[in-house]
Amino acid sequence: MQMHIHGNSMIINYLRLIRWPNLLMMALVMCCLRYFLILPQFHHADIIEGSTLFLFLLLIFSVLCIAGGGYVINDILDQEIDAVNHPEKQLIGKLIDEKTAKLFYVGLTSVGVATGIYLASVASSLYLGLVFPAMAALLYYYSRRYKRQLISGNIVVSFASAMVLIVVWNFEIFLLDLENAQLAENIAIIPFISKFIYAYTVFAFFSSLIRELVKDVEDIEGDEAENCATIPILMGISVSKWITVVLLLILIIMVGYWQYWLWFNGLQYASGFLIITQILILFTINKLFVRQIIWHKISYFLKIMMLTGITSIIFLNFK
Repeated sequence: MQMHIHGNSMIINYLRLIRWPNLLMMALVMCCLRYFLILPQFHHADIIEGSTLFLFLLLIFSVLCIAGGGYVINDILDQEIDAVNHPEKQLIGKLIDEKTAKLFYVGLTSVGVATGIYLASVASSLYLGLVFPAMAALLYYYSRRYKRQLISGNIVVSFASAMVLIVVWNFEIFLLDLENAQLAENIAIIPFISKFIYAYTVFAFFSSLIRELVKDVEDIEGDEAENCATIPILMGISVSKWITVVLLLILIIMVGYWQYWLWFNGLQYASGFLIITQILILFTINKLFVRQIIWHKISYFLKIMMLTGITSIIFLNFK
């Protein structure tokens, strides 16, 4: 009985290590993109998708393994920082030994990259085959080097978050039967869908960039101890607050423009749903002007805001 409880607790520790809620959110975004945007548009144009449910599940598995590996290597390399910033949440060195964590990282990343390369071979795409090892390498070097440099670390992790949407779309395109008569007749559907993909990719990148800046403020003590060159350390928390406010105001304008475009193209439900995203942005800005800013809560609100923004895809087909 005691061994059973110990086994369950270890599983929970490993799930915490790979940030399972974040991975679940990533899988949800990928499913929303495929089932509420790409496939409905294909079916409306009588285009038969080249991918199958099994291949799509493999794609999700590959992306989640690589992302999970990225979280693990980040915690391995940030043990000193986490000991200062989040000692109560630290797993490596306390509940999971470093050697085991490294093996777990190698296993996750290797399986993720291998699965991605298999999918690229099915799609006969060298480009897709390069994406998976490139993303794994990017996440490794982010943890090793980029996160300690001014701006570049924020950009790298935001780019990696946004790339998930591009990977799903490219995967579907590469598996299409290019000889299909319906595709030839409705080839305009590709740039039409791409417009939506790029819009949501820009939103994912920009909102991730804002959240990374907030997390830098939240983690300033440990980052400063490790000589990281983040914006809060070099410019101060007050400047970081105002940069965050300005970026959030820019994001409101961007979302507002997208709402306008959706509304006048007959997609009122998706446009209306994005009001929730706008409210959350305004609520976050308001929280930045209280006497005592709780940066952890700001980060949490931004995560919910990102989720509502992306999941507005669900309402694209409601007219």
